[in-house]
Amino acid sequence: TDILEELIKSDLNVKDRAKMIARACVELFGAHSAWVGYAAPDKSVRIIGKHPEDDPSLENIVARWDDSPYGCGAAGRSIKNGKHVLIEDTLRDESHEAWREKAKLFGITTVAAFPLMNPKRVYGTLVVRSDKSGFFSEKKIQALQLLANAAASALENAQLFEDLQRSFEKLSTLQMIDKVILSS
Repeated sequence: TDILEELIKSDLNVKDRAKMIARACVELFGAHSAWVGYAAPDKSVRIIGKHPEDDPSLENIVARWDDSPYGCGAAGRSIKNGKHVLIEDTLRDESHEAWREKAKLFGITTVAAFPLMNPKRVYGTLVVRSDKSGFFSEKKIQALQLLANAAASALENAQLFEDLQRSFEKLSTLQMIDKVILSS
C-alpha cells in the first residue's frame, strides 16, 4: 500500500512513475529485475522505466506485440491478450526463445508480464523477472496484478498531464505570436 500512496502523491511524470513501479517489484517482491513498457502504435514495446537501472540484463531489450518472435514472449502476449502471462522456465519455454541466451547468461529463470490496462485499451506491460524457480506464487501474481492495475492509472494520468502541459505551452506560444502580430 505504501507504493500505491507513493504513486498517487508523486509528480505527474511518466518515466519517474514507471521507474518507481519497477523498483517496487524488486524491493517489495524480491524480483531480480523489472521493467515497464509502453505498447506503441507501431507494435513495438518501448521501455519507459526499469530497475535496477544499471542492470546489464535489462540493456537492449527488444519486445513487440505483433506476431514476430519478439511478440511471442510474455510482454507481447500480455499486451495482445490483456491477461498476465507467466513463463515458468525461460530456458525451455518456446515462447521465450528470442531471449533464451540472455536469460541463460544472467540467470533469469522465470518471467511474468502483467498488462497495464485502462477501460478502453492496454497501455503497456509490467514485466517482472526472477532468478528463482517457482518465484511466482498465486498470491504474488495477484499482488502484482493489483500493482499493475494501479500503475496503469498512475501512468495514464501522468501521460495525460504531460500532454496537457505540451498543449498549454503551444497555446502560450501561439498567443505570444498573436500579440506580436497585432502590435506590428
